[in-house]
Amino acid sequence: MSTSAMPASETKMSATADQRRLITVLALGAALAATMTVASFLLSFWQGAWQHRLVGFLMTGWFLVFLLGLLIVALRPGRVSLATWLVILASDVVLLAVTAFIADLGVILALALVAGVLLLSLQAFAPQSRQVRRALISAFIFGGTAVLNDTLIAPALLNMPRLTTQPWVQALLSAGGGIVILVWGLMLAWSYPFSSLRQRLLTIFLLFSILPPWTVAGVFFFLNRSRLATPQISLGVMLLLIAALLTGVLAAILAHLVTAPVRYLLEVAQRVRGGDYDALSRLGQSDELGAISQAYDQVTEKMREVVYELEQRIAERSRLQQMAERSLYQADQLRAVAEIARVAASVQSLERLLPEVAVRISEAFGFYHVGIFLLDETGKFAVLRAASSEGGKRMLARGHRLEVGQVGIVGYVTATGRPRIALDVGDDAVYFQNPDLPHTRSELALPLKIGDRIVGALDVQSTKPEAFQREDVQILSAVADQIALAIENIRLYESTRRSLAEVETFYRQYLEREWGRLRREQRLAGFRYGLTGAMPIEQPVLGGEVQQKVNAGEVYRKSSPQLDEPAELAIPLRLRGETIGALYVTMPGGVVWTDDEVELVNAVADRLALALENARLFEQTARRADRERAVAEITAKIRSTNDPQLMLQIAVEELKQVLGAQEIRIRSYTPSTEEKVSPFFDLPGDESLLPPDGNEPQPSP
Repeated sequence: MSTSAMPASETKMSATADQRRLITVLALGAALAATMTVASFLLSFWQGAWQHRLVGFLMTGWFLVFLLGLLIVALRPGRVSLATWLVILASDVVLLAVTAFIADLGVILALALVAGVLLLSLQAFAPQSRQVRRALISAFIFGGTAVLNDTLIAPALLNMPRLTTQPWVQALLSAGGGIVILVWGLMLAWSYPFSSLRQRLLTIFLLFSILPPWTVAGVFFFLNRSRLATPQISLGVMLLLIAALLTGVLAAILAHLVTAPVRYLLEVAQRVRGGDYDALSRLGQSDELGAISQAYDQVTEKMREVVYELEQRIAERSRLQQMAERSLYQADQLRAVAEIARVAASVQSLERLLPEVAVRISEAFGFYHVGIFLLDETGKFAVLRAASSEGGKRMLARGHRLEVGQVGIVGYVTATGRPRIALDVGDDAVYFQNPDLPHTRSELALPLKIGDRIVGALDVQSTKPEAFQREDVQILSAVADQIALAIENIRLYESTRRSLAEVETFYRQYLEREWGRLRREQRLAGFRYGLTGAMPIEQPVLGGEVQQKVNAGEVYRKSSPQLDEPAELAIPLRLRGETIGALYVTMPGGVVWTDDEVELVNAVADRLALALENARLFEQTARRADRERAVAEITAKIRSTNDPQLMLQIAVEELKQVLGAQEIRIRSYTPSTEEKVSPFFDLPGDESLLPPDGNEPQPSP
């Protein structure tokens, strides 16, 4: 909110009213001074002295020039030329010269002090310039000199020429002129504000300290000059000095009483300038000072409202700036969290993941030390696995570990599964003093948990006390959860990879065994496909070099630009890293194998290996299905009777038929200390069951 200025029309009307008042006062003063001058002029003609007439003419001319200068100043405030001030100064010089030769009591004193007081009053309209200051100084000096000469020097030197020799006239002029100048000067000095308090105090003090005592002294001397002698002159001077001293003290007291509101206004202004906008003057007077006080209080209240609004805006802007800085800081933290999450998702090794995450947390958050602890296999110790600081790396090198639930904040966190903050490690009883990290002032430890299972702890340390805020704990808790999840994923990945390697090894062994059995059963080296179709191969056709390449899982390629040698290409047939055969291609001479052709044969070989494996698995499955079906049929036939002898006969007959065996013998064993074997059942060929005599039959031919 801004303060509103006074309208231009009101300012113009106020200036016009002040000029009218000033012109009225000037006219009154000029009339009084003119009356005194005319009276002096008539007296000088009445005495008939030519020098008196000369003084009257000079005084009248000087007054006209002075009045002309005052009218110019009053009608044109602020635009007084240097020539005008020079004329006024020249008039003052003429006045001083005349006063030095012919003493005048009232008129000269009146005119000199009128000039000084008027020039002081004009400070409210004229600018503070060098000419104004010179005129003020000259008016005070010349007026004071005239008063001293008329009231002190002239009475002491009784033979000094004067305008008139009548004591009562001189006394009347001295008293009347002093009273008029005193009243008029006070009116002007108080009615028109000066540019500074010092000028107003100086004017009032001079008027009170100079005019009354000298005027009274002049009246005393002129009324008693016929009875005065030399001793009385000294007494008069003493009385004069005493009167001057008393008048000065009264003038100082009066000036103090008069200027007390002004000093109070200055004090209030000093307090406001110092920032106390609640300081108001509230004089409650109805004069100009009261109006100034009221206007000043209004300006102060407006200023207070403006300052309060500005303070509110500054506070709001500061709050918004802090929020913006906090938001930027949180955004940086969130970007760091996202980067840590990306690293945790891309790195599949704890040896790489944990150190990189510790360094990134330290750089993103500006922490002194970041350490990652993991529980050992026994779960009794938290082992330091990664650190960002130099001290932490020394701890890492010597295998630093903390006992769970016993040592330090990390031990507390890994035991309880709850976060722990030490805002000032010196006051925390759980804190463990570590010589490798001497600058730690605050510490935060967060558990690394998978569900309810604790796998370790994230330890963060700072060189600042109370460095961790609620937002930091929340964000670091999210980071700790990501680290724990990444650790669990890597462990699962490593476990799965080990299991997969074991399965791959077992499967390769299985493939090798099964394909070896298949080759032994079929007793074939392979098949040859030519123009006449497929033909079995009983003997290997691959040469030594080709066989070595194939066994090593490598491609054998032999181009033959010559027509007399065939071109050869051997591609290994591989399953799960195990070579089960080869695709061997020969071309007539004059062929050069291209990469596209080799890639095509290689793709065919891969699919051929899968097809052969599928065929083998289908055949194996069919055999297993036939065996299971035979077992089911035999079991069903055995369960169809309750006769044990018949059950055995059915089992032997079915097994002989399924297996194609020549002889099947069933024996029973009786457990004893010495193993005894008793023949139970034989089925040689199509013979019947053994007789119950227990004789063991001979095997059938």
